[in-house]
Amino acid sequence: IDRFLSVVRPKLDEGGQLDLISHSWGTVVAYEGLRELDDALLAGRVRNFFTVGSALSIWPVKKLLLEPYRDGRKPRHVLRWINLDAQSDPVGGPLAGNPFQVDQDFVNLYPVGCEEHGFWKAKWFSPACAHSSYFQADNDPVNRGIFPRFIHQQG
Repeated sequence: IDRFLSVVRPKLDEGGQLDLISHSWGTVVAYEGLRELDDALLAGRVRNFFTVGSALSIWPVKKLLLEPYRDGRKPRHVLRWINLDAQSDPVGGPLAGNPFQVDQDFVNLYPVGCEEHGFWKAKWFSPACAHSSYFQADNDPVNRGIFPRFIHQQG
């Protein structure tokens, strides 16, 4: 959290408008770090806080958050919180109302670049691949759809 804050806080102090993409355990670090800034007077804002394959969706992780942050409230300096979860991602999951104040929750995204497996009529994907599928170069729905859609929106 200290390392996260050493990068993010100066940018916000200077009035920066940030788009923050966090992944896996980094979503926990970013969430707690941003919540730690709730009482700070900052000139800048995080326009978009993306949680991707978020460990915040895992019950034991939620229970281990710093006590004041377990309420799931959106960090004060965040304008928009967007969560992404791919099918078969063992770490990610829905966050909206669980208990987090997410503005947009994209769940069950197709894990681009992962081989589909089947057993009878059930389909599943390699969990390790699904967890990193968001950042595959050919994952157009995420990299050319969701991320830019919000990054290019005003306010």
